[in-house]
Amino acid sequence: MDVKESCGYSVSGYVARYVQDSGVNLVIIDIAAGHLIASTQTLRESGVQIWGWQYIRGDRPIEEARFAIRQINHLHLDGIVIRVQEEYKRPGKNLAARSYLQELRLGLPDVPLALSSYSFPSYHPRIPWAEFLAYCDFNMPHFSSSDMEDLRRQISRCQREFREMAPFRPIIPISPVTLKSKEDVSKGLEHGIDEQLEGVWQVIQSYPWQTTQAEKDIVRRYFEALNTKNPDDMAGLYAPRCALVTPSRTIVGEPQIRAWYQHLFTQLLPDVDFLLTDHSDSENSRYFRWIARDHKSVFEPVRETANTRSSRLLSGSIEIFKSVFYKKLVRSTPRQHTAHIIGINLNDSSIDLMVTPPEGLGKTTSDFMIHYGVQLAVNGDEWLNWTNPKGLAVSEGVQYSAPSPEPTVYISRSNRVQVGGTPPTVIWDAISGSHTLVKNGAINLKLRTCAKPEVYCKTLAPRTSLGLTGDNWLILAVVQGAKDSLREALTLKELASLNLELGVRNAISLDGGGSSALAVDDYGVPKVVNTPSEGKERAVSNHLGIRARYLDRENVLRVEDGNDTFGLLDGKIAYHFTSSGIF
Repeated sequence: MDVKESCGYSVSGYVARYVQDSGVNLVIIDIAAGHLIASTQTLRESGVQIWGWQYIRGDRPIEEARFAIRQINHLHLDGIVIRVQEEYKRPGKNLAARSYLQELRLGLPDVPLALSSYSFPSYHPRIPWAEFLAYCDFNMPHFSSSDMEDLRRQISRCQREFREMAPFRPIIPISPVTLKSKEDVSKGLEHGIDEQLEGVWQVIQSYPWQTTQAEKDIVRRYFEALNTKNPDDMAGLYAPRCALVTPSRTIVGEPQIRAWYQHLFTQLLPDVDFLLTDHSDSENSRYFRWIARDHKSVFEPVRETANTRSSRLLSGSIEIFKSVFYKKLVRSTPRQHTAHIIGINLNDSSIDLMVTPPEGLGKTTSDFMIHYGVQLAVNGDEWLNWTNPKGLAVSEGVQYSAPSPEPTVYISRSNRVQVGGTPPTVIWDAISGSHTLVKNGAINLKLRTCAKPEVYCKTLAPRTSLGLTGDNWLILAVVQGAKDSLREALTLKELASLNLELGVRNAISLDGGGSSALAVDDYGVPKVVNTPSEGKERAVSNHLGIRARYLDRENVLRVEDGNDTFGLLDGKIAYHFTSSGIF
């Protein structure tokens, strides 16, 4: 496929009959359009390759990926172009990109992916370039210029900037043409488009591209094979008479190398991700750096030290982030239920709390976590509708819901937390709940006396609570019922008793029922810890988010690294030198 053939048009259903005579043999269609089925069938019968186009925003990355998977499979498309722009410059979008791409690649393992974004990454450093390029097969930057000399300069700079990034992907420039009506399409394809783009195509075709031929793509194929853990695939990359030179020995011949990789995958590093971190090449040589990282979860216990011990009241908990601890309580009284407890040491200055800003209302808890790059999140206020939470709500000094009788938690700019009481003079963040559970170290009198029996002491539901201990630990609790009766968890009085047991001096209940959710960033993978009573997360008005540091990699992740060189012969690895001690 030459570059001219790679330039596609965004087309609607009525375009198909014009494309046959236009010389175009790759068409990119918007997968969100609902009238494409007939067009794709006609185009395919004409021998045209059809790719999908999806503009993604990252607010609901899993849903966006699943929609793309459905459309690509339904329309039998040959590839997908992922359009990324301003939305992915927001904080926390690295996690959204990974979530989208992991889900997309899981559902479309053999469909080529292309990134379509800005032509100069240096102008847009907040775009998570590395995340997108790690999963994509092609890079399709946008160009727009009628000045051919300027276009040459753009292409040269684009090529240079992307070659300085890792990983490098073959660049296929695109210059979109907007056709707004049937008449535009007819006139454009029959008369004008070739004239409009002929100069662009000439510049692209005459540019001295540093293309990556099949044999030059050996590094990417090497890492794909490493991560599929297939010794036969690994051996297939090497020439019959080859040598793998390590700091401790030399392995000669393809059969011996196959046996060595079998040993690597089954004995030495049976459960790791291999990640390419740097890559360059010359004629018949490839140079690259990499790391190997264990498949660890934040929920796996680590060696406890004096600096990682949790509060006495959370003994037996697991430190999932620095100064953030998790404990799961499974109990049979007063009925079968599970409590997911989070303890956060607010005395650690690295902890940062946030409340959903007004432009972020109406997300699920995990979507909120992904969107704002927090490591942990729970649902917040009760609400009349997504944009109208019940009770005072403030985010970074911006108030978007008025005070009401609901109890409120106030958070200062320095992350000092106040549960209830007289509002501070300056409110940085605030989030409200439904009921006061514990006040000054005792269960709220109304709950203790069951002043409203049906509300306080009889109604069972999943619950979320927020409390503060006397030694400045924030305690979050999310409770659910038994597996076959998730809605039958605790009463408000029972939730207050649980908070008292955890050493909380002041606590409130947040929204409950199907809204209760606890989401955790499990090393880039969003994980909803509890089981929502509706079987899936519910979008709610606002949330409380916690930013925290990952634990030191030495304590959590076993990391190996290497600095490798390939020498190639006829597209195969004839010589492989590595500095890694595992080889």
